[in-house]
Amino acid sequence: MIRLLDRGLEGGYIFLKNSRMRTLYDEYREKLADFVKISSISMDKKYEEELEAAAEWIEELLDNKGLSVDVVEGYGNPIIIADYQVSNSADTYLIYGHYDVQPASQEAGWLDNPFKLTESQDRLIARGVVDNKGQILLYLTVIFDLIKHGKLRHNIKFLIEGGEEVGSPNIDKFIEKYKDTLSSDCILISDGAMLGDHPILEVGFRGTLNVHLILKTAETDMHSGEYGGAIPNAAHELTTLLSKLYLKNRQINIQGFYDDVQSVKPQFAQQQKSVRYSVGELRKSTGVKEILTEPNLSIFSQTGMRPSIEATSLKSGYLEEGFKNAIPSRADAKLNIRLVPAQKPERVVTLLKRFIETKLPSYVEYQLLSTESDHNEPIVINIDNDYAKKAKRLLKEVYKNQVIEHYVGGTLPIVKYFQDLLKIPQLSIPLANQDCRMHGVNENFEIKKIIKGLEFIKQFLI
Repeated sequence: MIRLLDRGLEGGYIFLKNSRMRTLYDEYREKLADFVKISSISMDKKYEEELEAAAEWIEELLDNKGLSVDVVEGYGNPIIIADYQVSNSADTYLIYGHYDVQPASQEAGWLDNPFKLTESQDRLIARGVVDNKGQILLYLTVIFDLIKHGKLRHNIKFLIEGGEEVGSPNIDKFIEKYKDTLSSDCILISDGAMLGDHPILEVGFRGTLNVHLILKTAETDMHSGEYGGAIPNAAHELTTLLSKLYLKNRQINIQGFYDDVQSVKPQFAQQQKSVRYSVGELRKSTGVKEILTEPNLSIFSQTGMRPSIEATSLKSGYLEEGFKNAIPSRADAKLNIRLVPAQKPERVVTLLKRFIETKLPSYVEYQLLSTESDHNEPIVINIDNDYAKKAKRLLKEVYKNQVIEHYVGGTLPIVKYFQDLLKIPQLSIPLANQDCRMHGVNENFEIKKIIKGLEFIKQFLI
């Protein structure tokens, strides 16, 4: 392992010339190997014992390093809160992370068992190595080291949960009840990826709205020989409807949809364009052959500052082995809608219903199902504070590159709850490589990004 670090890759491993940083990385890697062994998958109830084991692993780790630790039950999977006091006059940082992970199986194409830490091409590979075990462990490793050497200059609190991958159910109720315990001066979150070699401060997240669309053309499936070519086909009607969602300029074809959407500000568009990212790079990491954006927008402006509607599931007709040769009477689509600031889920549902009623033929019936739990409003983070200024200065020093203020295409509900309930500054600073494959096969953390992350956190906390 050290052999890889001694290569002195440009801008990456210089810190390992310092024996203490080398030791810090070794300690991090050893703990990470133990942490990722635990298959703490929150969306499958059969992994409840693994989730309990992950919470116990964190509790024991924190307790052994002298932090005051509590494990709170009753809000879904166990929630760990911990704190370490340096002095009454010091600022207090609340550090958030999660120990639950997405499902993974070696049969899906992983190089090895996804719950075994492996190393390939200067990257550590395992499920959760980035999202989020590997990133929260960066903070834990640095803080333990600073405590050991008497160099920690800030009070520290941790909130580490086990339900982020399923939308953090009940975490708002937890924060409301434990507001005094969680009281701090600034919140730190690292749960995402950088833009190329650019460090970023996340300044916003798109909201999300999930809906289930059902079309019906008859009471039952009908023989395709007897009726084929003469009656409506629910599968055809659904795909025809979905094909009308976007115009050729990649804007959504729903009247009134953009009434509350602000144009992309030139300074942000220019920042995003400064990040080098090509179709070739996208193809290499995902297999995608084209980037589809509105005119003059980069992929990052498109995904961070513009809304989208994606069909994430289609179902119709006979799906088992062989051929049923029947015309489907029902077709289902699940749609994931990403919202930008000022868009409201309730209004978007109303507009979508109007679109469906306008575009569907009269002989097709529809239902549009959605619940309040499927909604998350978009968020804007205020970074006009001294903590953000400090972070930007140190990120530039450590990564030796322009810091990008980034609107994120994804959703992180905890940010909204922190904003509404704790009302204190928060910094969302992802530390992983852009091609880390979060949620995908061979999720990976580039070693030089790990080293940079350790160094940034150390500088921020001393």
